[in-house]
Amino acid sequence: MIIYIKTYNLTYNKIIMKKLILSILSLFLFMSCTRDDSSISQIIEKNKYLQVKNQVKPKNPILIGDSNVKTIKSTKGFNETGVKVGKYKSGISTIGLINLLKSEKVDSNITTIFIAIGTNDGYMGDPSLKLRLQLNKIYPNAKNLYVIWGSRGWSGVKFKTVEQQEAYYKKFQYSGFKIIKVTSGNFSTDKLAHTANQKYQLEIIEKIKNLNQL
Repeated sequence: MIIYIKTYNLTYNKIIMKKLILSILSLFLFMSCTRDDSSISQIIEKNKYLQVKNQVKPKNPILIGDSNVKTIKSTKGFNETGVKVGKYKSGISTIGLINLLKSEKVDSNITTIFIAIGTNDGYMGDPSLKLRLQLNKIYPNAKNLYVIWGSRGWSGVKFKTVEQQEAYYKKFQYSGFKIIKVTSGNFSTDKLAHTANQKYQLEIIEKIKNLNQL
């Protein structure tokens, strides 16, 4: 009888221990799963935060400069570029554009600027750094600065060559501008240089479209 009771107690204790061990294991597994779910949730939330933080802001591009601005904006396809027209004036040099911009209010929303300039400089001198500094003051968030090649073959740029244009715009490149090179702007008269929908303007618009999609 005594032997039977001892055996029974031993068996009972084993059952209790098994149940206890299973309970501990279950609790451990539950805590692990909860911790994993929590970690996954944290990762998802962090990814959402990074996506918002790294979201590319709208470029809000503008086009400024000399009379070439008027011709470009009158050319077929310009409205599809998403570029707005800013300050421009016929016959204006780079220094003239700098002075024109001094009256502008600071605009932090502009991040991309296309600049048609150079023709009225006769592709001489180096006003690029002064322009860059003025643009930084008025458009502090403008990180994409593109200078568009002007035309030649007429009036004050009648005898200018592609090589002279190349040397002139390289100075802008040294000052941090990106150059939109268009060599097809060779016109014999003032009127032709300011006539829209020619190969020269169409090529400029196509390049602006491509850059604005990046």
